[in-house]
Amino acid sequence: MKSAIFIIAIIACASAVTITSHKLNALNNRVQFGNLFAEIRSQLKSGGPLANIEGLIDQLEGQIHTEQADHDAMLGRNRESCKTEQEFRQGEIFEGQAALKRSSDHMAACSASLGQAKTALAQTTEDLLDSKAALRAAIARRKEEAATFVQRTKDHAKATKVVRGALSILDDMVVQQNFVQLAKHTKALLKSGLKVRLAKHYAPVLAMFAQMATSEQNMFLDVGAVNRIKSLLTELLSNISTSLNEYRVAEEGKKEAFLILQGKLNDSIVALSKNKMELEDHVETMQQCVLEEKVLVNASKTKLARNTKLFNLSKSMCAAFEKEFAAATASRNEELKLLVQVRRLVKKRLDGLGSSVTSRDDSFTNKKVQKYEASTFNHNGGDKGAALEGFGMSK
Repeated sequence: MKSAIFIIAIIACASAVTITSHKLNALNNRVQFGNLFAEIRSQLKSGGPLANIEGLIDQLEGQIHTEQADHDAMLGRNRESCKTEQEFRQGEIFEGQAALKRSSDHMAACSASLGQAKTALAQTTEDLLDSKAALRAAIARRKEEAATFVQRTKDHAKATKVVRGALSILDDMVVQQNFVQLAKHTKALLKSGLKVRLAKHYAPVLAMFAQMATSEQNMFLDVGAVNRIKSLLTELLSNISTSLNEYRVAEEGKKEAFLILQGKLNDSIVALSKNKMELEDHVETMQQCVLEEKVLVNASKTKLARNTKLFNLSKSMCAAFEKEFAAATASRNEELKLLVQVRRLVKKRLDGLGSSVTSRDDSFTNKKVQKYEASTFNHNGGDKGAALEGFGMSK
C-alpha cells in the first residue's frame, strides 16, 4: 500500500513537471521527467539501490544545469547580437535623419531659389519688353522729329524765297504799281510767316505793305519808305536764317540725345536678354534640383521608416527572448526544486524500510470483500513499532 501511494506521488510530480516543461523553448535533448519517474518506479519495484536512483536524478540535474549554461551562453550571444543590430539600426536611423535633413534643407533652398528666380525672370522679361518698346518709341519719335526738321527746313527755304521775291518787286513797283502782285506777295509772306512761326517778325513788313497798298499817293516813289521796307525785309531774312539755325542746333541736340538713349536702351536690351537667358537656365536647374531632392527626401524617409521599424522589431524580439529566457530559467529552477523534493522522497522511502521488510510485493491485489466473518476476525493488532519503522517513522 505504501509503495502504491509513493508511486502515485511520483506520477503527480511527473505530471506537474511535464506541464511546466511545456513552457520551455530551450534545449530538450535530455532525460525527461516522465522517463526519470518511470525509471524510479522500476527501481522501486525491483528494489534497486538508492545509488541508481540518485544517479538518474544527478544525471537529470546535470543536464538541467548544462541546459541552463547553454541558454546563458545563448543569452550572451543574443544580447551581443541585439546590441550590434540595434547600434547598427540606430546608426542607420541617425544617418537617415541626417540625410533627410540635408535633402529637405537643400530642397527648401532650391525651392526658395526657384521662386526668386521665377520672380526675377518675370520682372526681367517685363523690363526687356519695356526697353524694346521704349527703343521702338524713341526710333519712331526720332523719325517724326527728323521729318519735322526736314519740313521746317523746306518751310524756311520757301520763306526765304518769298522774302527775296518781295525785295525784287519793290523796284518794279516804283515804275508801275501792281497791286495784284503786291497782294499776292503779301499773302505769300503771311502764309510763310505762319509756317516758320515768325509772325511777329512778319507783322511790321505786312503792315508796311498794307499801308503802301492803301495810300492815295504812290509810296513806292518815296525813297525813305522803300528803304524802310527793304530794311524790314532784310531783317526778316536774318530772322528766318536765325530761326533755321536754331532748328538745326535743336535737331543736332535731338540726334545726339537719341543716339545716347538708343545706346543705353540697346545696352539694356543686351544685358536684360543675357540675364533672361541666365535666369531661364537657373529656373530649369532649380526645377531639376527640386525634383532630385524630392527623390532623395522620399528615399531618406523610406530608409528612416524601414530602419526604425527594424530597430523596434529588434527591440521587441530581444525583449521577447529575455522574457523567454526568464521563463525558461524559472522553469528550470522549478525542476531543480522538484528534483530536490523527489530526491528527498526517494531517500526517505528507501532509507526508511524497516528490518522486518525483506522483500517487496507490488503485485498484491486488494480484492473486495463481500463481508467479514466476525467469528474468525482477529482483533489483535500487529507490531506497531515495525509498522512505523516501515514508514520511516520509527522512534
